[in-house]
Amino acid sequence: MRDGMIKATGNSWNLKSVPDFLTLYPTYEAFVQALTDGTLPVDLNGMNPAGWSQMGTMLNKANLLKDATAALYGLGAEAVPDEVLAKAGALMNAVNGSLAAKSWIAYGSYTGSGGEKTLNVGFDPWFVSIIHGQKSDTYGLGAYFSIGMRGAAAAPMISGPRSTANSNAQAHFVEFAWGAKSMVVPSALNTASQIYHYILLG
Repeated sequence: MRDGMIKATGNSWNLKSVPDFLTLYPTYEAFVQALTDGTLPVDLNGMNPAGWSQMGTMLNKANLLKDATAALYGLGAEAVPDEVLAKAGALMNAVNGSLAAKSWIAYGSYTGSGGEKTLNVGFDPWFVSIIHGQKSDTYGLGAYFSIGMRGAAAAPMISGPRSTANSNAQAHFVEFAWGAKSMVVPSALNTASQIYHYILLG
């Protein structure tokens, strides 16, 4: 929208009255009496572009609320903008309520830096899975896999090489710290320079 700016030259609007104006008010006194009584017939006959340095956006139905827009909200041609805003607000509240019951997911990878590591997400996580795979010339593929859930005292971490020569696996336990919109990975899953892949559910 654009503000209108008048020139203040006294000609921003045109006035129009009835054809028999002079017959109805033949004297100045009659004119003044009708004006003070509030019965003087006058229309605003539109804006005079010559009296404006910038024409403003017109406040009309087409610019405020089209019928097609009102119909999108189940409203008729007589609807006003406030009714549409009320409908839109109710719809947003309904969407927010339904989203609260949905599951959220975040996934990615990180390079270990040693010590604990915080993973920040846009929701409260309840489940985590972290995996790390490493090629070993002696034993083939070495892997670390851990899963954890909020509220559990400890989470299992399974590690070990897999090959025809050595297929032993070992189980350990690690502890994840759960926060609001984040969780802390223990140092056992943040070895420096190693690449880890994770998935968080909420």
